[in-house]
Amino acid sequence: MKLLLDTSILIDVLRLRNRRREWLAELVRGGHTLSTTTLNIAEIYAGMRPSEEGRTEALLGGLELYELSEPSARLATFQFRNFSFTRCRDVKGEETARPTRSWQVATSGSV
Repeated sequence: MKLLLDTSILIDVLRLRNRRREWLAELVRGGHTLSTTTLNIAEIYAGMRPSEEGRTEALLGGLELYELSEPSARLATFQFRNFSFTRCRDVKGEETARPTRSWQVATSGSV
């Protein structure tokens, strides 16, 4: 199965958070293919710390890349504007994000 990784997952891997690296390694061993989009890559580079450059290149170089079409970019913008997060603590007391409002998106055709 092909899995599309969001920016938050990629950041967790780069910053060694939440055992994401181990989780992704397990998925790859299970035969899954990891991928991301050009938008996620732009977000990663925008927030990259100088010390993360080598890990970033290694991680992104191992992923399949999907280009975003104009409809996909518009949908991503719509979702960003209409879906917000609140900082909160999870059951372990670690800071996390949770949605503060839900939304539905109706699209026609493929994105």
